Amino acid sequence: MKTYMSYEEMKARLWKHNLDDANAPAICGYIRFTIDGFKDKTLTDDERTFRVWSDNKAFMPGMGGYSVFGYNIGLHESLRLDTVMSDECGAHDWMVTDKCWMED
Repeated sequence: MKTYMSYEEMKARLWKHNLDDANAPAICGYIRFTIDGFKDKTLTDDERTFRVWSDNKAFMPGMGGYSVFGYNIGLHESLRLDTVMSDECGAHDWMVTDKCWMED
């Protein structure tokens, strides 16, 4: 079952997971972006959805760097998201979060 949440809520859960046990296996969440940030306006929901893991530097306490890498579940490509998503870099016309969720 999907539990929808904001990006900030999901980020906090991934952070807490790492804070509680730095040696725990990584968990994942999903970020779907609105169609507005893409040139191709015919992309499916899966083609606008990225899987992210708790072992990204942005979700790990005490890391020297900061990054969020995601794997696109529809196009089967990886992308560094923190440099293009509005929730991370503040650019409101870039990739805007539509929905986030984690599997229960």
